[in-house]
Amino acid sequence: MNYICAIAIFLSAFLLFQVQPLIARLFLPWFGGASSVWTTCMLFFQCLLLLGYGYSHWMTQKVSPKRQVKIHAVLLGLTLLVLATQFIRWGAPLLPGTDWAPEAGNHPILQLLGLLALTAGLPYLLASTTGPLLQAWFARAFPGKPVYRLYALSNAGSLLALLSYPFLIEPFFRLRTQGVLWAIAFFIFSILCITFGIRTQQNTQSPLGAQKKEAISEEKSGEEEKPNILHWLIWISLAAIPSSMLLAVTNHMTQEIAAIPFLWIIPMVVYLGSFILTFESDRWYRRPIFIALFCLFSLGCVCSLYLGHSFPIGLQMLSFLGLLGAICMICHGEMARRRPAPRHLTSFYLALSIGGAAGGFFVGVAAPLLFLGYWELNLTMMAAWAAVMLTRPPCPRTTRARMTLGLAAAFLVFLILIFGVEMMPNENEMLRSRDFYGKYSVYRTENNSKEVFNTLRNGKTRHGAQQRTPESNVPLTYFSPKSGIGILLQNYRELLPDQRLLRVGVIGLGVGTLAAYAQPGDLFRFYELNPDIISLARGRGDYFSYVKNSKASIETVPGDARISLEREFRENGSNRFDVLVLDAFNSDSIPAHLLTREAFTLYAKHLIPDGVIAAHISNRFIDLEPLFRSIAEEMDFFDISISEDTLDEKAFPSTWFFLSSSNQLSRIPGFEKLQKASSTDSKGERLVWTDDYTPLLPMIHWME
Repeated sequence: MNYICAIAIFLSAFLLFQVQPLIARLFLPWFGGASSVWTTCMLFFQCLLLLGYGYSHWMTQKVSPKRQVKIHAVLLGLTLLVLATQFIRWGAPLLPGTDWAPEAGNHPILQLLGLLALTAGLPYLLASTTGPLLQAWFARAFPGKPVYRLYALSNAGSLLALLSYPFLIEPFFRLRTQGVLWAIAFFIFSILCITFGIRTQQNTQSPLGAQKKEAISEEKSGEEEKPNILHWLIWISLAAIPSSMLLAVTNHMTQEIAAIPFLWIIPMVVYLGSFILTFESDRWYRRPIFIALFCLFSLGCVCSLYLGHSFPIGLQMLSFLGLLGAICMICHGEMARRRPAPRHLTSFYLALSIGGAAGGFFVGVAAPLLFLGYWELNLTMMAAWAAVMLTRPPCPRTTRARMTLGLAAAFLVFLILIFGVEMMPNENEMLRSRDFYGKYSVYRTENNSKEVFNTLRNGKTRHGAQQRTPESNVPLTYFSPKSGIGILLQNYRELLPDQRLLRVGVIGLGVGTLAAYAQPGDLFRFYELNPDIISLARGRGDYFSYVKNSKASIETVPGDARISLEREFRENGSNRFDVLVLDAFNSDSIPAHLLTREAFTLYAKHLIPDGVIAAHISNRFIDLEPLFRSIAEEMDFFDISISEDTLDEKAFPSTWFFLSSSNQLSRIPGFEKLQKASSTDSKGERLVWTDDYTPLLPMIHWME
């Protein structure tokens, strides 16, 4: 019977952490590939975990064992009925079709939370109750046996789920197949759970809270008295700090690279690994070692925040993941030392889930509302320092005083460093804002010729600039007349037999620079995810005027570009663009769903027969050229890569990749001398991304 319990707990944890990347993978394109999609999903799942643990605590304290099994069996049956209904309606459990994709709106967090509740809410809630509930049943049925090792087993199941998803599940199973397999596994888990519950009735018929205290010799830190408010506050705080750090580090990584499952999963692996090590045995947690690592990786993170893109992405990831691991081991190790006796384990898990949800709420909801920058990372690092100082082990008074003084000094130095990175005011900054899609700022610069520019910065990347002179309309930065896109738009109409007006689609508005190339009568149609960016480009604050000064017909379509293009084709057919421009990066993060085989098939439908797809592939960390050459080869397109290495205040180095079904690209004046040779030796293997699988790791420049 104890094996049934172990398998059920392991399987429930596996299901919990398989459904998270599965669901987030589905909804990510619906919200433009924003990195905050994963943060919002994590917040939702942490809140459901809190409800599940609260349910388990109430059941074990207030309901008789026999009724516990009956209630839980009914709820599991109801969940299976919901999954079956979803399969009938959608063709796969958990996964609605794209017709459920929301319209562009001002409340993406509420839209996403509503979709999560509709699709995965009840199944996740029931799976989340299993850990503490079955452990409570186990403690009642097998008094004297180590129950907290089942918690380590649960986290091992979670870890296996996370590691298997990017390497075994995502590459080999389509998204809808994953939904069906998950539902089948949930059915097996339900049978195991109910079977174990029924068999435990042979051992006891009284609520767990009314049992006599069992002497558990292996639970060295178990407290026999009922946990008081201080215990709860300590547990909640020690759980909240790693949870907050987990989401803050994930945000940082996905904003600078890409919002893909692998980069969501790596921090989660570190987080769950610390649970396994600290709760499996006391031998893994050595406080002095992890405090030293905490100090070392904190220094690495400060260097990363100060140096920005000049700090290699590999070292950045190592620093932030190492810091996350050190913080998790310290907080979870101190939590394991303070765990209560098994009779109070549901209280302990409830406090743990409250802390996890609080950390998620801080990063996912409070921080975007309260802060203009990503200050939650800085503040969580400070809270971790405080936790290190306040959780001192017993030692002589003199030693304790020296330790406190040393940590306080380090804390003060660290405070100056970490808060000086982002939170100090910048006199040239005219606007700073933050929303669901990221943070952006507008700042004023002046060159040696006393020319003044307004520049839009998103994350650490400049996304357009305009010279502040009367009626200035000269395109700058990556879109200058010397760039690949500048040469194309200045010369493309000469290739048309009738010299007709241009129809240009642009995915990613920025400051609207490309509108400067439009001539009277042309149509430029911009697709932009962020409503605030649309208002800036249209003239809010009088920072940028490319769109306002344009003599052409300028249209802006709010919402994710791919969903908008799919909807337009379904309702009105092809837009018949002459040129379709892809420039939708958020900082250096890659919107993977815009670069898949299915996406390019859609783009081709919206072009004239000889139309051109122009993609801005400049990126500090990722070599996208092999991906585009593979797409061109698969779709039988001609392709040209154009690089411009000029660097001044008006033109930035840029790489543009062009694809067309005809060979007319080679006839564009200026392309010959700038064209790059086919990069057969380019870093990263040649591959084509799909909506179900986007392997990014071989394309990353880890140490550049």
